[in-house]
Amino acid sequence: ASPMRLAVDGLELFYEVVGRGPPVLLLHGGPGLDHTGFRPWLDPLADRWSLVFHDQRGGGRSTRPPSMAGVDHDTWVADAEALRQHLGYERMVLLGHSYGGYLALEYALRHPDRTAGLVLCSTAARKQPTEGMLDRAESSASSEQLRLLRRWLSDGVADDEEYETGFEQILPLYFRRPDPEPISRLVAATRFSAAALNHAFSACYPTYDVGPELHRLQVPALVLAGLHDWVFAPESAERLHRSLAHSRLRIFENSGHYPFIEERAAFLATVDDWLRELR
Repeated sequence: ASPMRLAVDGLELFYEVVGRGPPVLLLHGGPGLDHTGFRPWLDPLADRWSLVFHDQRGGGRSTRPPSMAGVDHDTWVADAEALRQHLGYERMVLLGHSYGGYLALEYALRHPDRTAGLVLCSTAARKQPTEGMLDRAESSASSEQLRLLRRWLSDGVADDEEYETGFEQILPLYFRRPDPEPISRLVAATRFSAAALNHAFSACYPTYDVGPELHRLQVPALVLAGLHDWVFAPESAERLHRSLAHSRLRIFENSGHYPFIEERAAFLATVDDWLRELR
């Protein structure tokens, strides 16, 4: 597979298709992170599925617009739909991690006939209360990490460099058992976008709540969560599971926010089995 670029609205979106078989579009979190957060951990799925990685508008290897003004969840969803059309897929499974799960849900609500299924990992149907997140983080965070989180959640990050150094500092909190190897790999591969992070948290995230609409979704869903995730407590996954008509829930007992890294074999088997049933 070679990296490609799709022109949309005078910008270029970076994408890469790896593998063969029915398509799975991967939606990364952050916001302001990029597709490298999935790799190499999810690559084995490419044995049977076409994995479509992309960097969302405003981040990663996609063009950085001069301003993020006017970009919202609809924009990111429209970009995903442009990618589907460009690649000629009739329908796609969407796999969204963290903030990418929000976009996967929004895509499915707008394009139910184009959505073959949803894999929703470490995510929720509505904005998470900041205080709850910080309370859950407190048990394992240092005072320095907590200060940084508080500042980010209230004021955003100064620039890409601060996003990178800060992310490296707080990333161990996202794991049940932090392992320096995947953590340094995640940080080294990512091209951080402070503009995307700040814009999403100030302009998009505060009003995010698809809870009331979920009863409309008839697409099959697989809801995945780490038991020790302080960002999205397992209760968020349980609520999401209850709200979706055709969903299956799996909680990974030894994972935080990245079950596909911490319990990789079990995660891959769960997703692969579900995708095969879906076919």
